[in-house]
Amino acid sequence: MALWGEDANILECSDEEAQVLLNTAIGDSVKTLYNYDENNKKYIEFKYENVNEYNITYHGYHVGDVPPPIKKRLEEKFNI
Repeated sequence: MALWGEDANILECSDEEAQVLLNTAIGDSVKTLYNYDENNKKYIEFKYENVNEYNITYHGYHVGDVPPPIKKRLEEKFNI
């Protein structure tokens, strides 16, 4: 059994910085979006967690890697 935080990823930037990254995030589905955080030199993933139809909510956290097609697009965009 995993302990709390053992496999969890965290958000390594402010909520305001995350919102800017979310605004330009890409993905094959609105359920999961990705971007590259140049300040932290890490990918960031946003999971759709809508609680009601009037409030669109995403949970963002930094990750070590992203799906290959997304990674390629982000590498081209950010020259990484």
